[in-house]
Amino acid sequence: MLALCDFGVPPSRIVPVLNLAPRHPRAGPSWRPPFPTCPPAPSGESMAAPVFLPSRRVERALRDAVQLPAPLAPLLARAFRATVQRAGPAGARSASEPLTVVLGSSLGSWTPVEATP
Repeated sequence: MLALCDFGVPPSRIVPVLNLAPRHPRAGPSWRPPFPTCPPAPSGESMAAPVFLPSRRVERALRDAVQLPAPLAPLLARAFRATVQRAGPAGARSASEPLTVVLGSSLGSWTPVEATP
């Protein structure tokens, strides 16, 4: 997570997801290891609370391309919606990001290398 902050991702857009959480919420604090968090941004933004996913067998669902076992999808969707509500929609892409290549368009050209004396 710290690498995301170092890369420039705002802390308000990071949601820690911890897999294999215990079924009973009361069992959580005793086993939760501390995890690194991003320092608050100058604007006061901080990371969201972690999402604890219960232990479920997802390999078969991914292999068979079927719905994920309950309650994984609703938990992740709720965290996503809360993040967008809290942080707002993402801004427009900057011009330095890659652009989609359209069929039949020019990909550009190579510039000739100047000979060095």
